Amino acid sequence: MIEDRFLTQTYTISNHPIREYDELIQCKYVKALGEFLCYITHADKNAKIIYEHWANSIINTDVLSNWMFTPDFTHLKEVLCYDKNDNRSNILRTCLVFDCFYLSEKTNRWLLEKSHIFLLRKIGGHFTEGVLEHIYGYFEGANNGSNIPAELIKHRMDDIEFRSKPLKKVLVVATMSAGKSTLINALIGNRINKVASTVCTNKIRLVYNKLSNEGAMLECAGSRYVYTENHKIAQHDSVENACVHFQSILGNEHLCLIDTPGVNFNGDHSHGEMTRNAIKANDYDLLLFVSNATQFLTDDDANILEFVIRNCKKKIIFCLNQCDRFKPKDDSINEMVEVWKHKLSALGNKSPNIVVISAYCALLLKENENKAALTEDEELYLELMKVKFEREYYHLDKYCTNSMLEVNASTELKHTGILNLETLIYEDRKY
Repeated sequence: MIEDRFLTQTYTISNHPIREYDELIQCKYVKALGEFLCYITHADKNAKIIYEHWANSIINTDVLSNWMFTPDFTHLKEVLCYDKNDNRSNILRTCLVFDCFYLSEKTNRWLLEKSHIFLLRKIGGHFTEGVLEHIYGYFEGANNGSNIPAELIKHRMDDIEFRSKPLKKVLVVATMSAGKSTLINALIGNRINKVASTVCTNKIRLVYNKLSNEGAMLECAGSRYVYTENHKIAQHDSVENACVHFQSILGNEHLCLIDTPGVNFNGDHSHGEMTRNAIKANDYDLLLFVSNATQFLTDDDANILEFVIRNCKKKIIFCLNQCDRFKPKDDSINEMVEVWKHKLSALGNKSPNIVVISAYCALLLKENENKAALTEDEELYLELMKVKFEREYYHLDKYCTNSMLEVNASTELKHTGILNLETLIYEDRKY
């Protein structure tokens, strides 16, 4: 597993106190912050990402031209020695010192002391030493930051609290055409995985949840990071790992979905080997086994199912997907679930966690709720499913072996079964 600290941080702030100041002050502020961070990090490329999106969320305009420093730190001094000795000026200075420490801390925790020494020696004469020492003391845990704006304190504490939770890792395993990528997209509420009959995941990929509903942070080949508001960029082959906010019950959880290649892809047998090795390693907390319910326990499903139960030492959730395709006159969902229970019991899993689901419909419902653009075919399908969900047969949640949490969600979304799955993952937390 990679170090997820950089991926899972929150990079924007919507209620920064400086947003209440006029545009001229905001421009000076982000210039000063860019000057400081560029210098203190030696123009580190990851620090540049942090600065760009933090500053952008303050001033809502292009800020990269401010990523430079002057020989005498003109911009930094201009803000810190703002000549009005009133409360607004004091807040301005306090915010800048806080952001200098906060963004350097986000880049590298060890930069805090270096930042303190720099500000004390280079700029210390332009504001009271007490302000600097108080804020530095807060970052070092010596005080509660009583003079720092509450919005900034809350942002940092929420971020720290989220990332201090034990990371829960969910390994997602399936045969081809089970709908694994669609299911992962449905759990996230965003299409960050490619979905097509000709597409097959060809590597282990990690998808982290982040606390804030902002852009996606992507780790690309060569340990290069990209922050983007367009989540679909995560589908690009160069993206190795991603971090987005999960639009679900799991939105506050420190969680990682481990996406694995299909075990029965004939085009490259190394795909199946990667997944089997991941299963045997047991470097996860929960395994999610996804099956295409319309294919009703194929040989491929049976083979990997036996392998999973024999080698997985952790809790398993069995997800029977694409049940929206069943027809009441021809198919019995209850019978299918009973066959699965019998098969799993014979393999040694006497009390299986089974979730019956329509991942595709769950994804469309979440996207529609979030005002995402759907194609004409998707809109028609969604309307059809809303009609289907009026029939008890398609209340997929009732076939699940668990009850869902009480959440504020549409009846249609509940009937897709996705909330039952999210509940099982949520309730299996390590904390």
